[in-house]
Amino acid sequence: MLKDIIAAVRDELVNVAPLLDGRRFIAENDVPPRYVWVRKKISPAGGPGAVGGNPRSIGDDLHIGELHCWGSDEDDCERLRQAFATVLRRVVRGRNYELGDADITEQDYATCGAVLVMELRVRLPLLTASIPITPTLPAHVPTIADHRKTTVRPDEVAFDPDGASADGVLEADED
Repeated sequence: MLKDIIAAVRDELVNVAPLLDGRRFIAENDVPPRYVWVRKKISPAGGPGAVGGNPRSIGDDLHIGELHCWGSDEDDCERLRQAFATVLRRVVRGRNYELGDADITEQDYATCGAVLVMELRVRLPLLTASIPITPTLPAHVPTIADHRKTTVRPDEVAFDPDGASADGVLEADED
């Protein structure tokens, strides 16, 4: 899944800049450098059948999105793009991705620095799903219902003399 690729890229870029996943992080006003991966759509890119020799694959999906590289200036944006492309190629183990045109602008949400925005396409297999054999809970069931525990009250409270000191008082060096 794409989230696994994003997580692996994030882990490898940890010493370069933070990588955030989602449109809501675009307008987060922070200090550069930083990456934001925005998912836009998934487009079917292959018919049914085993793709790439993977028997669990029922097709290919083209995940289309944008990468926002926020740097201190235009040159910094290009370096961030370069580091990202290097890591992405290593993570996806090949060239099943495309980096699109890169626009370098000063965004409305950025109070300092520059932002490079480029289209990003990652081709991934659409794997066969494991369908549950029992019905799942409806989405409107509150999650707190899953965490209920019954209250247990003690029936009897007593002193356990096993291991107690001879005089009934436990000293600092006694077990």
